[in-house]
Amino acid sequence: ATPDLKSAFVYILPMIGSKLNTTNFLVLMNNYTPKIRKLLCKKVALRYSPQLIFRIDDSFEKADKLNKLINK
Repeated sequence: ATPDLKSAFVYILPMIGSKLNTTNFLVLMNNYTPKIRKLLCKKVALRYSPQLIFRIDDSFEKADKLNKLINK
């Protein structure tokens, strides 16, 4: 999130077995951003409705690479 909380990074991954690749999934999520923001504002009391910036979460891949390096 940015310091003023007007923007928030949302790290996401498609579910295992999903037929969407990460690029298509990101496009789909960006298309639904207005609906997601609206639902978010209904559930959470915020002064501003933050701009949601979707990014693919690659932390699992990085952790796997690190584990493989450690186990060598």
